[in-house]
Amino acid sequence: MNKNDKLNLAISKCFGQSHLTEDDINCIKEISALDLILKHGLNENQTRLVYLWCQHECQRKWGQDFQYPYDETKEYCEESPFKQHKHVGFRG
Repeated sequence: MNKNDKLNLAISKCFGQSHLTEDDINCIKEISALDLILKHGLNENQTRLVYLWCQHECQRKWGQDFQYPYDETKEYCEESPFKQHKHVGFRG
C-alpha cells in the first residue's frame, strides 16, 4: 500500500468517524490543508472535519495512555469527609 492509498484510507476513516491508527494520524499530520484541497478534492469544510477528527483521535489516544489500572487492595476514599457522618445516614 503506497502513501497515497494510506492517506485516502485515513481520510475515509475520518469521514466515517472510526478509530485512527498511529500511521493514519501521522499521514494526516504530514499533509497540509492546501494539499487536501488541491490533490484530494476536498473543500475547506471537509478538510476541517478531517483535521478535527485527527485531533479528536490524538486526544483519545493521549487519554488512554494515562488511565491507571484499578487496584482493588487500595481504598481510594480513605480521606472522605462523608466517612465521619456515616452513622448519621449521610451516604451510608
